[in-house]
Amino acid sequence: MTKLTDKLLADDHRELDDLLRATFEALASNDDAAFERLDLFWARLAMHIRAEHLHLFPALLKNAPDLPPHVPGMIEKLHDDHDFFMRELVAAVKRMRLINAENSAAVRREAADRLSAIEERLKEHNRIEENELYPLAASIDPNGGLAVPVKKELDNMPPRFREK
Repeated sequence: MTKLTDKLLADDHRELDDLLRATFEALASNDDAAFERLDLFWARLAMHIRAEHLHLFPALLKNAPDLPPHVPGMIEKLHDDHDFFMRELVAAVKRMRLINAENSAAVRREAADRLSAIEERLKEHNRIEENELYPLAASIDPNGGLAVPVKKELDNMPPRFREK
């Protein structure tokens, strides 16, 4: 049986936190796998965001008349956060693709700085989702039917990761 949507997405937050920590560690230790870890974190966060944008947010907005009046504004703020996360990750990935022996330390530091900004904003973002938004999802979807399409998005790895 598939987990309910709120539990599924909250568990995915924990997995993303672990990936982010592993990325920081790889950057700090000058590990050759730093780019791959950054790329995987970017892809997984994008999958999480896609699940929310395609399934969770529309379901909540469809039921907005039955929910607290601040829900549409909260979703708009979460959208803004998602845009910030993707912009920062795209910039970090682009810079990491240009890493070489001469600029390695500076590029890794820049990537770590961008990830630190993401990490800081993610703390409040995830708190809002887990404490305010996901419980609302559980209230509008008590049987967990929304979990099926959400899980499908969370499992839909980009092709570059499927062979690994």
